Amino acid sequence: MIRAYITIKSEIGKVNQIFNRLKNIKEVVSIASTAGEFDIIMMVSVLDLEKLCELVTNNIHKIPGIIDTETHVIAKEGRNVQKS
Repeated sequence: MIRAYITIKSEIGKVNQIFNRLKNIKEVVSIASTAGEFDIIMMVSVLDLEKLCELVTNNIHKIPGIIDTETHVIAKEGRNVQKS
């Protein structure tokens, strides 16, 4: 499995509409609307890099109001485990 963060810039006034479309994509693990350089950040999980490319180009880029995306493939993950 390949996991990646995808950051999205949207047209003014389109964040909620885009967010609602993206959250229904089955490959989306988590999604957040943010303040700052990007309007939305989401994590996706796909079978391989080819599927990631298909997801971005065939699904995400076709959503009206999206200006730009950046895809960041996760090379290594960790969890913050708090010890008591």
